[in-house]
Amino acid sequence: MLAPFIKNCRTDFLEQRERWIFWFPVLIAIGVLFYFSLDEEPSLREPGSLLSLLLISCYLTIHKFPKFFIILLLCTIAASGFMLASFRTYYVQSPILKEELDPTWVRGEIESIEKRTSGYRVVLNKVSIWKYPKEQTPKKARINIKTSISGAKVGDYISLRAKLGPPPGPVLPGAYDFARLSFFDQIGAVGFSLSDVEIREKTEDKNLSISNYVERVRSETTEKIFKAFPEKQLEKKADTKKFNDRGN
Repeated sequence: MLAPFIKNCRTDFLEQRERWIFWFPVLIAIGVLFYFSLDEEPSLREPGSLLSLLLISCYLTIHKFPKFFIILLLCTIAASGFMLASFRTYYVQSPILKEELDPTWVRGEIESIEKRTSGYRVVLNKVSIWKYPKEQTPKKARINIKTSISGAKVGDYISLRAKLGPPPGPVLPGAYDFARLSFFDQIGAVGFSLSDVEIREKTEDKNLSISNYVERVRSETTEKIFKAFPEKQLEKKADTKKFNDRGN
């Protein structure tokens, strides 16, 4: 009974040869999901060894055992997703604060500015924290600023006094994990400002990197939108969006 079923599956599989490419991202996703299902972080050696072994097996079976080759090829693509996830984690890993710090001075380059109805949310790159070990300092920090940013733009270097701590984890099991998202964004600290922003170094448009230039244009456009609409109207729209997000 099992043989006819396998034969039909094989026939259907071969008839849809032109659609095989669409299964490529699915298999990659399976490898990525397998990576996130692990309880411990694997080193690059394990996924690299697995991928190498499967590639060698595919080479040895491609002519002599075509049926096994197809199975091995599918496993190889899934292993590639596993390898990509492991490499991505290895590439973006950076220091994360282990505990909350006392109020201190923070300096860094503005990577992004998000206008809020009650201030700004700023992501700093190339962060330095006063009297804090450089090797333990996060690469990026996200800080909520309630006061004016003194005309600072993306790409400018600023300093401010802030209260910093590690990115919070999920409130409940399976809930939104901000700490995981922050890890892949290389944000190792979050907090809020306790002083006005001081601009230490201005950066002209011509000296910006492509990503910083695009982000500066985006933030300036957002600022113009906030100035064009009454503040109360924007607050109402923000509250409506929060309500819809909770409903979804």
